[in-house]
Amino acid sequence: MLSYSLPVRLRTVAIAVGLMCSGLTACTSFLESHFAEPPHPAEMRLLGLAQPVSVRRDELGIPLIEAQSMNDLAYAMGYVAAEDRYSQMVGFKMIAQGRLAEMVGEPALDIDRYMRTLNLRRSAQILWDGTSPETRQLLTRYAAGVNAWRASRPLPADMQLSSTNPEPWQPKDSMAVMALINFGLAQNLQEEVSFLRMAQQVGVEKAAWLTPVYPDEPIPLDEARKLAGLDLNAVQPAVKQLLGTLASLDQVTGHNLAASNNWAVGPSRTKLGASIVANDTHLLLSQPATWHYIHAKAPGLDVAGVAVAGLPGIVAGFNGKVAWGMTMVMADNQDIFLEQLKAVDGKLHYLYQGQWLPCVAREETFMLKGGKTVKETIYETRHGALLNAALYHVPKSDLLARQVRTGYGLALQTSAFEPDATLDAFLAINRANNAEEARAVLRQVRAIELNVAYGDRANIGWQVTGRYPVRSKGRGQLPSPGWNGEYDWQGYVSPDQLPASFNPAAGFLTTANNRTVDASYPHHLTSSWYYPERVGRAMELLKNDAQHTTAASQAMQLDRTSLLAKELAAWLGKHDLTGAATRLSPEQQQAVQWAKTKLIAFDGSMAPESADAALYGMFIYHLARDTFGDELEVGSEAWHAFVRVNDANYGAVDDHLHGREDSPFWDDILTPPTETKPDIIARALAHAVESMKQRQGNDPANWSWGKLHTYSWQTEATKLAPHLGWLERMALSFARDYLDRGPYPAGGDHSTLNVAAYPAGEHFETWMVPAMRMVVDFGLDEPMQFVNLSGQSSNPGSVHYDDGIHWWLQGKYQTMPFKQQHIDRLYGPPIQLLPGR
Repeated sequence: MLSYSLPVRLRTVAIAVGLMCSGLTACTSFLESHFAEPPHPAEMRLLGLAQPVSVRRDELGIPLIEAQSMNDLAYAMGYVAAEDRYSQMVGFKMIAQGRLAEMVGEPALDIDRYMRTLNLRRSAQILWDGTSPETRQLLTRYAAGVNAWRASRPLPADMQLSSTNPEPWQPKDSMAVMALINFGLAQNLQEEVSFLRMAQQVGVEKAAWLTPVYPDEPIPLDEARKLAGLDLNAVQPAVKQLLGTLASLDQVTGHNLAASNNWAVGPSRTKLGASIVANDTHLLLSQPATWHYIHAKAPGLDVAGVAVAGLPGIVAGFNGKVAWGMTMVMADNQDIFLEQLKAVDGKLHYLYQGQWLPCVAREETFMLKGGKTVKETIYETRHGALLNAALYHVPKSDLLARQVRTGYGLALQTSAFEPDATLDAFLAINRANNAEEARAVLRQVRAIELNVAYGDRANIGWQVTGRYPVRSKGRGQLPSPGWNGEYDWQGYVSPDQLPASFNPAAGFLTTANNRTVDASYPHHLTSSWYYPERVGRAMELLKNDAQHTTAASQAMQLDRTSLLAKELAAWLGKHDLTGAATRLSPEQQQAVQWAKTKLIAFDGSMAPESADAALYGMFIYHLARDTFGDELEVGSEAWHAFVRVNDANYGAVDDHLHGREDSPFWDDILTPPTETKPDIIARALAHAVESMKQRQGNDPANWSWGKLHTYSWQTEATKLAPHLGWLERMALSFARDYLDRGPYPAGGDHSTLNVAAYPAGEHFETWMVPAMRMVVDFGLDEPMQFVNLSGQSSNPGSVHYDDGIHWWLQGKYQTMPFKQQHIDRLYGPPIQLLPGR
């Protein structure tokens, strides 16, 4: 999933602060005065409403919207979304449309080029064309509500300070947001681009060891060999540019995340004899949060849960009868094809099955903040748009020379341009009366690749959604030659053949981005599964609990036990490292034996206060560097590509812990002897002890994981600071403390249910966390419990800007009541939205 906020916020505030503030007190006063949240009148008259709408908020600012028709409800949902997240909504839209530079300027141009190349505007149009007239009407009403808020209330302070005046929200803008989310849920693009860079460094076959599929599956040498003999250095400029753009995009969007846990427990295994459905989506740690919680009521609809600012409806939630939650399948519906290019009669052509075919060209004009325009040409082959940045600037009179410098073209084929009615299906889930209805509707979700766990009081189910290509040859895990047609797509897997389960015999089900199908499944979903430890821990806890409760599900969501740490303990217990340690100094040999003893006894609890967790985390850091740093050169482009792909799905660091004794990477190419796995494990243990002493002192009693490993809630503009001007960077020191939150001690890691992923081998700052937590227990009087990652509001002047952070850190949950007497106790007085005259 994705997280966006308008990067211009911090940029413009930083300039203003730098010019107007002379000290911290003055700076804080300046910021508070400009970001102060204006009070909302108790009544608002709005043109376009047919009947009054009530909006009430609880102590976290979560709105309950009650309307007398679906049209008025959609209108009010747009109004409330704009009130809470207008800057975020506009940021979503501008990124999707490739127009971020209009608000940020030159630093965003590479992101815009990339997004225009993806052509999400076309995808959004296809989504619009496939949507029913009823849903188009709701989108139209939603847009009217957004624009009513804008017309009746002051723009957010960040837009005022930057003189930003966005055009009115259009119904199709919501489809642009949806297209952006859909594309972000596909997983394989980053892996394919990273593979090309790693292969340039170490060769094709050796790079295959850096992209494992799963612990019990062979290294994908067959996939890598299709590139054997090709000069991959010819695509080095394109890969370099792509990796840089993807890194910038990752900072602000969480693009290519591995996200989420969910489970459903049937009545036979719950204490109250009714189903329980739980979900925590794992997204970018950012401020504001990705999700916008709402409770929406109209005749025939009563639904609560998480929404995306810019889209009507609930993505994951509860409607009083059915609950549902989602995780990513890690779907591989993106393939990079290498294309041979040349100029024919002054036009760019590509080779396909012996013929030189003309590329399709489309012109794009980019508007930059300040009025400057940039015009560029984007080219497409039968496989998709060419991602090579050099081709954007090809002069008409110099095509051949440019083509030679470009090398191969990199064409991206995706499933994003197929007819679709996914939004209709999601809105239908919001109204499902039972699990059987939800089951039927979920099969119609094609644009988004998800594992959906769902249930009603008596039933539970799991359904894989989405669109999965059928390939002529290969799995598409790594880039393919495009000129011979061997690896072309031949359509998609039928929805009726996608994995599913209803009331499984075990009495429960769970997914965590893991491999969910065995070797007998006839179709290919992906080779980019996430680590198996999270789902292994969930299975372990669910199997051992025949009387499951809400408290048990909440404890699972907060669980920080690493099965990988336990697996390391088991490996250390079976291997004598004495011989391996003899290559080390006497002091290091002593450190190896001490660390080995500590980690064998470690129970795997990655608590922030744990010294053993700190030692284990530091060991993983050095294992990554000591195993792969010599070949990939720590700090190089190849190293960063490795770290990113290792972080996003099942990676080589953990894979080498699971086994791979025959891996060529165990040998340190910088030393004369040939090292083995025990040698490198011993070295990493010694280095871990040395690093912990340097960072936290010689006494292990004073070590703690939370001193190394931290949470920080940062605005996306803070993350983009290196790309801004010197004045803005200088002023950030004033604005950052007001807008950002943290650091706070963090527990867990990438392998724990309570995930806190960080780039292993690079640093310990958390980048991916549970972005929401939800448990629905049908046996309770009020079934739904939840908490968001951050506050409801994107306005730093609001009390609801960061109040959710403290609930999240403490593991607290809020009730989302459906019964009137409980609603009246929890929610404050209503704000009335009235029909305007």
